[in-house]
Amino acid sequence: MMKKKYYLEDFLYKEVSHKYNIKMLDLMILIIILILGLLIRYNLFYFQSEDYIQNLQHWFATIKSNGGIFGIKYLVGNYTPPYTYMLALLTYLPFSSLTSIKLLSVLFDILLSLLVGLIVFCIKNNKNGAISAFAITFLLPTVVVNSSMWAQCDSIISFFIILSLYCFIREHPAMGCFSFGIAIAIKIQSIFLAPLLLFLWIDKRINFKHLLFIPLAYLLSVVPSALAGGNYLEALTVAYWQVTTTATNLSFNCANFWAPLSSVTAPKIAKAGTCFALSITFLTAYYIVSKKPKLDQNKIILISLFYLLLIPF
Repeated sequence: MMKKKYYLEDFLYKEVSHKYNIKMLDLMILIIILILGLLIRYNLFYFQSEDYIQNLQHWFATIKSNGGIFGIKYLVGNYTPPYTYMLALLTYLPFSSLTSIKLLSVLFDILLSLLVGLIVFCIKNNKNGAISAFAITFLLPTVVVNSSMWAQCDSIISFFIILSLYCFIREHPAMGCFSFGIAIAIKIQSIFLAPLLLFLWIDKRINFKHLLFIPLAYLLSVVPSALAGGNYLEALTVAYWQVTTTATNLSFNCANFWAPLSSVTAPKIAKAGTCFALSITFLTAYYIVSKKPKLDQNKIILISLFYLLLIPF
């Protein structure tokens, strides 16, 4: 009896998931991109940014010296409680503060990239497009540098913003609003997505009770700090003080409309710039609403992208 020959082609095109039409080749390219992306990041882990030297390592040390998870009652720097909780958990890892902080951000790089790929698959039902979206997101220089060089937490915030977007296009408004509330609780810049909520409300995709999940998420994010003995009011308002004490420039190293005036630090001029941004936001929202667009998945993505680019600019 002759044995059947086993060709490489048979292996590569072997079906892994019939439901999503995933072949072994698809799985292999995902693994290769993941490994190469991690290797890129590993080779950048040595770098110590100015922010890490002046702030992050000291915040990490403060939490660790105060008992790790029991140190969450101390609000370190100008970061909000959720990020403090994450730093507290990192203190139990057998790595340096630099490595631990970067590992957290890299983890969210992966989660963010997977979520972007999932959104593309949900909208386009295109496996190759979803894999490409994952790879592009994971290998973007801005994403790589932010986590593995600068040890920043922007991938964490971005994950919850994109998770919110995913929930909205999948018609889970309560979860979408709750995720958006978590994103705001981590960093107030997440508010740039807020105009999307107006369109979702007008299109009757969300209602007032769903919007209540945003402050609920924010309030719950402060509870662990309060239970540990921290000042609840201080933890609740740290995001406000973060903005009002640092937002005195029109541009912070951002190539936006105000970049030529980046050296101007007068608070009232910065507030005038904020009012101008709000004016443009409402004006564009009025124009879009007047066209009475039917919010399908593609339009939700486009409106989100438009405002996430427009408002910082």
